Amino acid sequence: MKKAQENALHISIVFVSSDFDDPSVNEYRSKMSWPAVPFHSVHLINTYFQSSCIPRLFILPSDGKTLSRRGVDDVSRKGVQSLKTWTQRETCLLLQKRIFYGEMSHVMDVASVVLMVKDIIVLRVIIMIYARFVEKRT
Repeated sequence: MKKAQENALHISIVFVSSDFDDPSVNEYRSKMSWPAVPFHSVHLINTYFQSSCIPRLFILPSDGKTLSRRGVDDVSRKGVQSLKTWTQRETCLLLQKRIFYGEMSHVMDVASVVLMVKDIIVLRVIIMIYARFVEKRT
């Protein structure tokens, strides 16, 4: 995160926990400096992304579309360069094809971190995810 800020990249990290109760979420979250999705809304995020393992980074631009479901792999391979790639949307088309053709794996329940590129308000993301979740069910 420090390297991203040093490179003037506008990103926000939003923590999404899969802890089983609010006090556990708050205890873990107290060690972090970024915002968190409210405990009672976590199931919407996990259902939408169909994953809630540790660690998990989902990369979203300000329009709310998923750029990458493999943020951890991207950062492991490219480091801070992956942040530049996401903000420049260079990988958007490739990643959308990979998501469309189902190359993404879905893993077991534990916890997730959502990396939001640009300035996305958590509430807006939850509303968008909820709307898409409802659309899928109808």
